[in-house]
Amino acid sequence: MPSPAIVYRIDASDRITYVSEGWDVFAGENSSGGVTAADVLGRPLWDFISDDTTKEIYRQVLARIRTGRRMSYSFRCDSPACRRLLEMQIRLHGDAGGVEFQTSTLTEVARELAPVSQGDGSVGAEELEPGLVRVCGWCNRFYADGAWREMEEAFPRLRLLEHPERQMLTHGMCEQCFERMVGDLSAAEAAGTGG
Repeated sequence: MPSPAIVYRIDASDRITYVSEGWDVFAGENSSGGVTAADVLGRPLWDFISDDTTKEIYRQVLARIRTGRRMSYSFRCDSPACRRLLEMQIRLHGDAGGVEFQTSTLTEVARELAPVSQGDGSVGAEELEPGLVRVCGWCNRFYADGAWREMEEAFPRLRLLEHPERQMLTHGMCEQCFERMVGDLSAAEAAGTGG
């Protein structure tokens, strides 16, 4: 069953002022602890975007939206049990610089996670490089062996569960998603309507 539509709004200072009922439903269905309506209301949008590339893209989007334009784009938002493609629609809300985001589900496909090797103990800790694992915040692919890959392909290559310490994820944007988003912003600028 598709996830409910989610609507949230920010004010002119980029603080979250409203989230729809779908927000908590989605958070509950996807084990998103710490991001219920009570956790996010009144906080800046920027508290929930960790990497600089995505922040900069959103700053550019908000600047265009606040000139009266609209924008829409699709992005991945997976859970352990399914692959999900969502559509985000962004528009001006009110006349005081507020912005409304509405997300709806385009496709949702159930999946089983591929088993990931726990390792056989033959790899020493000194052979594994600790550090950050890059994940595209737009398409949910992982950067592994020089390319952006789906989770099922990336996990064995990254050998994530063989590390003596848990690897940390860092979210960014892959080149393909970055080029698509910059193209969307340029097209919106050229059209003068924002989508």
